[in-house]
Amino acid sequence: VFANIDNSSSRDVKLKYSLKQQQKFIAGSSTNRGFKYIVKETRDRIPSGEKSKFIVDLTLPHDLTVTIENCRIIKVRYTLKVFLDVSFASDPAVKFPVVILSPKQQCPPWQGPPGGFQPYPALQPNLAPCP
Repeated sequence: VFANIDNSSSRDVKLKYSLKQQQKFIAGSSTNRGFKYIVKETRDRIPSGEKSKFIVDLTLPHDLTVTIENCRIIKVRYTLKVFLDVSFASDPAVKFPVVILSPKQQCPPWQGPPGGFQPYPALQPNLAPCP
């Protein structure tokens, strides 16, 4: 997990992150759902007006269930949530889907995007006045 935080707010914040496993079991017209946290951690506080960079290696258990998406009766999904804990305010958060593969399902090293794909163009500033 990489996070660059610029705390321009008037309050101290804490970086928190979690990896959540969600299970769904389907039998006829009955559905049973469950979840558990694989990782749930809090980092040091970031004082108001300061910048911080966090680099965290997540260590996952070796017996972790793989992601199951293409089955009609069982689904197992993972979500990485990274958020800032702000006292007495809503917490800004980002959620990422994560796919867990078995060690036998190795992916080739990253070679960049396939041919024909281009990076997103630079964002253009919003020239409309804001209320």
